[in-house]
Amino acid sequence: MGIDLSKDMQFASTAGEEELKPLVYHKSSEVIAMLINNKNLTEDLATIITGRKNFDSRILESLLSPLTRIMHFGG
Repeated sequence: MGIDLSKDMQFASTAGEEELKPLVYHKSSEVIAMLINNKNLTEDLATIITGRKNFDSRILESLLSPLTRIMHFGG
């Protein structure tokens, strides 16, 4: 993880729940943005992302819709 940004972005968009865990700490905002749109993102993982201080705050805005879906409809 981290050597090839395009591969990390692709992986973030298709990874399963267990594979997403290390990605929530990825240094790239682009990877985090792809991760947010992954259907396997859980509320716990989304909470970790929202607690991070070192990424673009616009990512939090893009997280609102999927997080709301997870919280209200269970995924």
